[in-house]
This record gives sequence, C-alpha cells and structure tokens, in this order.
Amino acid sequence: MTAATHPRTVVVGAGAIGGALAVGLAESGQAVEVVARGAHLDAIGRGGLTREAPDGPVTVRVPAHAHVSEAVIDDDTVVVLATKAHQVEPVLDDLLAHAGPGVPVACMHNGIEGERLALRRFRRVQGVLINTPGVHLQPGIIRVYATEPRGVLDVGRYPSGRDDLSVRLAASWTAAGFLSEATDDIMARKWAKLLGNVGNALQVLCGTDRASFDDLYGVVRAEAEAVVAAAGITPDLEVQQRRAGLVARADIGAERRPGGSTWQSAVRGHADSEVMMLNGEIALTGRLHGIPTPANDLVQAETLKLLRDGDPVGSRDQADLLRRLG
Repeated sequence: MTAATHPRTVVVGAGAIGGALAVGLAESGQAVEVVARGAHLDAIGRGGLTREAPDGPVTVRVPAHAHVSEAVIDDDTVVVLATKAHQVEPVLDDLLAHAGPGVPVACMHNGIEGERLALRRFRRVQGVLINTPGVHLQPGIIRVYATEPRGVLDVGRYPSGRDDLSVRLAASWTAAGFLSEATDDIMARKWAKLLGNVGNALQVLCGTDRASFDDLYGVVRAEAEAVVAAAGITPDLEVQQRRAGLVARADIGAERRPGGSTWQSAVRGHADSEVMMLNGEIALTGRLHGIPTPANDLVQAETLKLLRDGDPVGSRDQADLLRRLG
C-alpha cells in the first residue's frame, strides 16, 4: 500500500457500525465492498445500503457478498471486521484461507479479544475503538443518531504502536465522516470502553430505561474496575470519554436511539450474545488474577438464559438480581 491514497475496504458485518462506515466510505468516493447475511444482504442487493440520520437519509450501492471469499482482496485492500467479537473467528478462518496471512485486518468491535484472535492468523492487525450511536434493526437500513462526526473510530496497531496503515485508516475514516486518529496505545482506549460496555447486557435483562438497571450497573462496573486494577491494566478513560463527547449525537426526528449493540442483537432474535466478550472478559481476567466476579458472572448467565429460553427482552427485575448477589 502507498500512503498517498485511501485503501480499498472490505467491511465484514455491515450492521450498525460496519454499515455506517460503508455508507460513509462510499459517500466520500472511496472503494468499499461489504459482506452481510440473510435478509440484510438481500435488501442491500436489491436497493442499496441506506443510512438514516438526523441530517437525512443516504442510500449507496456497494458490492455485497454472502462470504468474505467472494470479495476482491488485492494488495491495497484492508479488511474491516465489524461483526461482534464472539462471531469473528469463523470469518477469520475464511479470510485466512481466501487471502493468506498478509492481508491487513482492522478489528472494529467491542471487547479486547478480537485482536488476539486475529493475530493468531494475520501479521498486520489493527485495533479500533468504536463509539458510534448506530442502530441496525431493519434489513438494508442503518440508523446513526449523529451528524458529522458520526462517531469515534480511533485506530492503532495491535498489540501496540501505530504504523503507516494506522495513519491511512484514520485519514480514510475521517474522510468518511468519523472522528478518527492513529494512536500508539489503542488497547488502553478499548479497555476504557469495555468498562462501560459491562452495562450493555443490562438493557437486555432489565430494559433500556437507565433507572431499571442503574444500581446493578454500579455493582457490575465497580467489580470490573477492581479486576482491571488487580491485573495492572491502565485504561485511558480520560481520552476515551473526551473523544466520545465530541460525537455530534442527535435524535432522528422525534426518535432517540433505542438501545445499544447487545440489546439490538437480542431484539433481532439472536440466541447468542457478545456478553461473553464483555462481562466474560472481566470474569476471565478476574479468575486469572484471583478476583471474584459474581456480578459479571450473573450477568453472563442470565443474559444467555433469557435469550435461550426466549423470554422477553427486559423481563428481568433489577431488585431480584441484586438480591441474588447478596
């Protein structure tokens, strides 16, 4: 790749984040293809990919594929992995078989495990901090509850440092309407985001009204902070929060953003969940360092039980869950 131009991009997972990026890239004249599935793929093929936002809708026509092996990957292509982290491993295997270990990949999902999984297979891995108020509930449509900048997509080489690709990606994503910078320590920002993401599944359990889960969130978050401190990890909370505050968030008409990424998957009927890469990361880190994690354990187990049993999203009672923690 040369530093003078934006790379070609293949976005795997054209949902709330990947879809928003794909529209922005196409809108700014950059070359982009997407990999999607099911009704979403069909809708993109028929009528394009639509981004609805406070400043109006935009529809772009982009090449769309069912599998990453169908995408064109040349020497100037970067593959953005925008599936949720718990879904990424089969994609990584397919991509490795299709393109080999030299293709650069960018992990654009919550949690900190996706980069480790990618580095097992690929030589050039970029971590991405995402903070974008996107929603994907309808096939072919992404809703972004912000004008420009539409979100944060900070990037850096994994496990640390930045390189020419980090700089090119930040320039590409800035041109696509996002707030993006190359950083030497992307994982410190991603750990900071993870401390907030431990509350994602509480929307699935207790509903999206903050009062319905706020007390439980305080317990889960405090437990996560204790685990991170015991592990000697230093999340960059100041930078992560400051940059998140620069996003131009706004309602779409009279509608506010209904819920976060974990909630969106649940209301779309998925029986699996990214909770294992969020609260599960805290549980794993706690066990590795001898710190009990009963609250994060409970959130994981109850979220999966709700989804597997087919119970209504938001049907758990915060007070009952707190009583179970003692």
